[in-house]
Amino acid sequence: MSKQYRDSILISIISYFGAAIGYINKILLFPNFLSTEEVGLANILVSIAAIYAQFSALGISSITLKFFPYFRNKEKAHNGFLFWANALLHIGFLLTTIAFIALKPIVVTYYSKNSQLLIDFYYYLIPLSLLTLYYNFFESYLRSLYKTVFPAFVYEVILRLGITLAISAFALKLINFEGFVTLYVIIYAIPPICLLFYTVYLKQFLFSYSISTPLVRLRKIIPVYGLYSFLNNASNLILLTIDSLMLAVMMNLSSAGIYSTMLFLASVMQIPFRAIGKTNGPIVSDFWRNNDLKGLSALYVKVSSLNLLISGWLFLLLWCNFTNFMQMLPAEYAAGMYVFLIIGLARMFDSYTGLNGLILVTSNKFRIDLLFTFLLALITIILNYLFIPGYGMEGAAFATMLSTVIYNMLRL
Repeated sequence: MSKQYRDSILISIISYFGAAIGYINKILLFPNFLSTEEVGLANILVSIAAIYAQFSALGISSITLKFFPYFRNKEKAHNGFLFWANALLHIGFLLTTIAFIALKPIVVTYYSKNSQLLIDFYYYLIPLSLLTLYYNFFESYLRSLYKTVFPAFVYEVILRLGITLAISAFALKLINFEGFVTLYVIIYAIPPICLLFYTVYLKQFLFSYSISTPLVRLRKIIPVYGLYSFLNNASNLILLTIDSLMLAVMMNLSSAGIYSTMLFLASVMQIPFRAIGKTNGPIVSDFWRNNDLKGLSALYVKVSSLNLLISGWLFLLLWCNFTNFMQMLPAEYAAGMYVFLIIGLARMFDSYTGLNGLILVTSNKFRIDLLFTFLLALITIILNYLFIPGYGMEGAAFATMLSTVIYNMLRL
């Protein structure tokens, strides 16, 4: 058994164990001890932090996956890669934070009517986003070193156990809701701290301040690739989160809370897809580097077939037991039934198309993927704007499904 498939299996096991903990958190504890509005806030904070971190990163995660093989040389401290990447991260975070603070009056205008709770916790997003940024970078750096299992364990298991402790403390009335949100943000420091110590343990926390040969040789293509990756990743996150964000604006945080709970339930279908993607990222980059198109094609076919089989089976299992899940939730969550159906079908199709996005963004055709992603982000916003007023949560789900199908068809 090859290392990537062995790691894929381990990550899948870890992810399903984490999903079980996540199920306890998102399906049992959150809905039963938090109001739908408070559930909406907790989930929206994470979604916005992901976008914030993506803008701050300036494409460095994608740059790491694509170009680190050219810098890899432990004796030379990987030719200064870690130093320059961290410098870029912090410059990006500083600029994004300045914009985030300056844009608060506009955010207040849109969210204060239906989602005042988000405004109350607006500045909590700054530390949460920084912690997300650190985790994303160290995770991509370790992936490039073919260390994928431990980062998955920290994020999928340790982080979620921390969230379990936070919601349990709130349920036992040891803390109020503000204390819960504060603890919720602090817990997100656990993954990046663990990955930092793991990197040090591997003796890969290597800094060199010199301008190395690979940096000079790639000085023109790296900024261009970083810009395209930055725009592409930001657009991708908009595709994934705009439905919940627009529900919070056009309806309320309660609708966003129910909707995001259904999204979590559907996300179980994509655990194998994410696990395989994490382990195969460096493999795809190496295939492109060696111009091994035959190996790349064979990998794509295997991954797509496996993803379709597993995600299809999981969708049927979840849908057939949906009423059983709903019995564990407050009655208002039953309104999310068709949201789950629509999103589940979209996730199954997304899994089937396999590694198309990863293959495209690590190729010389990465500019095309940016065009597709940007157009689809725009279309998704328009579809949500049209469908949410008349159809509410189901409208947001249908907009997401339609944009997902179009997006992946263009990438094939």
